[in-house]
Amino acid sequence: MKATEDEMMLMGVLGVWDLRPDDWQDPYRTERKTPWKSPADLTDDDLNVLRGIDPNLVDRQQRIRLLDVLAIRSTGREKADAFRAMVAAVADGIDTIGLERYDIDQCDRAIEVARRFKGEVGEQGKRIEAQLHARLLATTDTSESILISDLFLRHDRARASASDVASHLRQLAHAEDAGAARTLREAAANWGYVAQDRAAAFDDVAWIVESYIAEAEVVRESRPMLAADALETALKVLRTIPQTERASRGLSDAAERVKAGIDAANAQRHRLLTTVSEEEVDLSSPAKRRWSAIRGRSIGEAIDFLLRPGFADYKQIQAASSEASRRRWFSTVYIASDARTTGRSGSRDIYEVPDDIWAEMMDVYDRRIGLLVAGHIVPTWQATRADHALQVDDFHALTRVSSIVPAGREYSIARALAYGYSGDFFTAAQLLAPQVENLVRVHLANSGASTRSYEDGIQHEVALSSLMERKEIVSLFGEDLAFEIRALFCGPLGPNLRNEYAHGLVSDAGRASHTSVYAWWLVWKLVDMYFANAHHDLEAADARQPAGS
Repeated sequence: MKATEDEMMLMGVLGVWDLRPDDWQDPYRTERKTPWKSPADLTDDDLNVLRGIDPNLVDRQQRIRLLDVLAIRSTGREKADAFRAMVAAVADGIDTIGLERYDIDQCDRAIEVARRFKGEVGEQGKRIEAQLHARLLATTDTSESILISDLFLRHDRARASASDVASHLRQLAHAEDAGAARTLREAAANWGYVAQDRAAAFDDVAWIVESYIAEAEVVRESRPMLAADALETALKVLRTIPQTERASRGLSDAAERVKAGIDAANAQRHRLLTTVSEEEVDLSSPAKRRWSAIRGRSIGEAIDFLLRPGFADYKQIQAASSEASRRRWFSTVYIASDARTTGRSGSRDIYEVPDDIWAEMMDVYDRRIGLLVAGHIVPTWQATRADHALQVDDFHALTRVSSIVPAGREYSIARALAYGYSGDFFTAAQLLAPQVENLVRVHLANSGASTRSYEDGIQHEVALSSLMERKEIVSLFGEDLAFEIRALFCGPLGPNLRNEYAHGLVSDAGRASHTSVYAWWLVWKLVDMYFANAHHDLEAADARQPAGS
């Protein structure tokens, strides 16, 4: 029977929505211009048309989505029946199709539905898990194995066969290039921890460390920035192995080797900068290298364009603000958006800048980010979002290999970036502000700087605003990035997002703030850039945060 125009139109609407399996409340949504942004926008007439479609007359993916959407908009027994049919449709044919990312997202959604509804729906979910488990232990496809592995780890499945999964992933790693092999060995290590085989997991992590060191050695002379970035990541990974476990794996001097490599790479970079132009140094390679492994070159190019604008020029903003400040004849009282008095001109210096000049700098900075958000970030994000549906796992793949993201914070930052990419910049900024503070603290501590205060024998963590006053900050992050963090997250008279969010000072009106959008964009840019700490103090870092703790 031929589909009606209304049926074809509504099936087309369903096909436009992006599936977000990690969002139980709102799993289908699109940012495209359409009256139907999500299932909630379907009218009763729309639902009646969809109910009249025979699921057997559409292809497998359309059938799954149709049944899922009808379940979302149904109640009682009708909801349970639709969910059971949807989960069964996912289970049918898993052993015969090639598993791509979208197929895994459907499995992810179905497993979560089965977990919540149990009963007949739960039994269908067990079918999916059994087929995926068999597939995982038999596949020779790296992408497929990682997708299923991550899915099972996320849902805490296949614990009984964790050792077998780890062994299979290690075997696959032997036939892959360094980047893919590291991803497989990282997954194998995670399964080793699940199996409570810490020795095997540490072996995998040690292999990853040595792989980064070897990669850096190959490219150090020609691409020293890439080498330093790889070594910084190697050091982050190394610190997940207890010091007592390093010697037996040939890593007793690994931290010293990595630090020496970073110093050598930085020296080579300075030598190259005296003989070649900035254009000849491939600064875009982190985005292209990392994102091509996730979604292909097209998404890599889109993200590269989104993150292309540079950091705010500190010296230029300061010079312009100094000139404007000299034209002021009267002192100024600074008022926050909630009517609090936050300062008076001429009363203090802020980050070694007179407060009247700093206030002008904040005005210039706010105008800059407002123009950048409206003119570049939002339009580019909207265009990219319409073509590429990125999930938390995509961002997690990026944060896991980022040298600037502290160990153990990869998923938290990835989750926040995914919130922003979905359009929830308010939530993204709230989650990212404390992560920026931790990022600054960790790299300062790794440089040997003091990041704690002591009172009556009790240790207290120093807040971000005080951390950013440390003399090591500029040499660690550079003048422009240090200014960005100060201006956006902790400096007085500016957005001061860390303080505003921490103390509940942001009202609902802040949801649409350009500063929230910019904070999300800036952290993404940080995560994606080259980073290497040029001032590692290995003894101080190990004393502060013992490896493996």
